[in-house]
Amino acid sequence: MSVTGGHVATVVALGATLNGACGKALIAAERIRFPGRMYREDIGAHEFR
Repeated sequence: MSVTGGHVATVVALGATLNGACGKALIAAERIRFPGRMYREDIGAHEFR
């Protein structure tokens, strides 16, 4: 994979609960690998408050 910056992927997941879906999405995001990869773990976090 060759990237030059910006958003390169969107990861979504389904779960029985919002927490479950979020967990599945984070696991999937961790499996995507390339040099300089970054992802946010806080997206949707405000929904848990």
